[in-house]
Amino acid sequence: MTKNVTVTDAQGNMIGTTYPKRARGLIKNGRAIFVDDCTIRLSGKPEPSDTYNTSEVNQMNYIFLNPRNWSFDQMQNNNQNNFSYGRNNGFSQSFPAERSFINDFDGSLVESLLFGDWNTSYARAVSKELSLLPDTDYCFVFWLNGGENDKNSEVCRLQISFGGNWDDCYTYKLNRNYIKPVLHKDGWELYSIPFRTPVAYTSVTTQSGNSDTAPTVATYLAFVAGNAPMAIKPAKELEAYSDWEDAPDEFASERPQRHNLVFADGWPSISQYGGDKYSTEALRAKKARRMAEASTPNAGTAHNSRIDLNAVDWSKPAEVQKALETLSDSLREQAANLEEHSDEVFDLIDDLQARCEELRNKAEALGEQIGVTSKSFGKTVDLSVRVSVLKDELTTLKDNSEPLFVRSCGADLEVLTQRMSDDAGEAYMDSLEAGLDALESQADDIEGKLDDIEQMLEAIEDEANGEE
Repeated sequence: MTKNVTVTDAQGNMIGTTYPKRARGLIKNGRAIFVDDCTIRLSGKPEPSDTYNTSEVNQMNYIFLNPRNWSFDQMQNNNQNNFSYGRNNGFSQSFPAERSFINDFDGSLVESLLFGDWNTSYARAVSKELSLLPDTDYCFVFWLNGGENDKNSEVCRLQISFGGNWDDCYTYKLNRNYIKPVLHKDGWELYSIPFRTPVAYTSVTTQSGNSDTAPTVATYLAFVAGNAPMAIKPAKELEAYSDWEDAPDEFASERPQRHNLVFADGWPSISQYGGDKYSTEALRAKKARRMAEASTPNAGTAHNSRIDLNAVDWSKPAEVQKALETLSDSLREQAANLEEHSDEVFDLIDDLQARCEELRNKAEALGEQIGVTSKSFGKTVDLSVRVSVLKDELTTLKDNSEPLFVRSCGADLEVLTQRMSDDAGEAYMDSLEAGLDALESQADDIEGKLDDIEQMLEAIEDEANGEE
């Protein structure tokens, strides 16, 4: 059976497709009315949530992207700490946002949303109002490209607001794998964002022109981009991609950012900034060298020859010396890689500490701006304290961890080669790498908390500016 019945909300906006049998069931239960033979419009109050047939709901309640129904907002003053937007439906050099047709996967043209840039300009794309059923599961599907930079300082978010209340909206971070995409294809990532509308709803007159009303929730979707260009194009229901093979970037772990349409093959070319290390051409050459060294027994660096010190004939000084040199070279290369990783992690911690200082200063300045008589003054004090606690936590992490990694990547290697086998040396390095991964995860958690605090400060600032 084919999903050939179009489903719209109470205002006629398409929100999905369903099977004829399911459509008749919705009509019978009073949750929808026929518009024509191939279209139904949701209009009735949903059944109690504990009686839902979940599989049927999920099959039907998709929300699809139609760029024609979205408009753009621009951030005032290009200040990343102040999400105060002004309406602008056009496109100018200072406002990086537009609708444009681009090639889809099959070569056809599809209209998309293109917005954001590498600078500090922030742009937001906002859907028109969707009238959705209350207390009901929905799923918003779309393809995303870009939205990351090489400094890890970008903003790439989806927000869902009910009743236009952006101070209490749902926020989904679409960068750095905070949310895993469903599928990768030609540098694009397919996202499926499930959400449930609240129980509260407002009644609106249906398009039939009758006096009957339909319980609905006024819902808005918004994408926010900053410090990195991003592109959004429509997706189909997930079932349409069931036979597609996932094709993630083979060098994702080696690049500081994901694929972006701004570049010819998704990343800077070998002659552009960073391209000597991160372009596809450079990384493929590096991979080819590694494969060539691994396939040639006597070629490449010494670490390709594994040495077990327990198998060495200790009565032969030359054999012992050669084994120790080989093991030392192997451990040194591992240590060099570990040192590079540790530098990245501790640079991240330094950046987060600097961000803590900025947010604390912002909270204190905002408190002075709104005054002690404001009902939000206590919130600014609390947020300032929370930022200080997070900064202290970062300092503790760095003070406790940095000496260990500096020592492990330095002179201790000479001692290690005298007392441990090749396997033991690699195991030691692996344990250090695992500890570094755990440290990086803690830093990422703190970054998420700082994002939340920044959003709360923005909300307080918006409220203060509104009162003025």
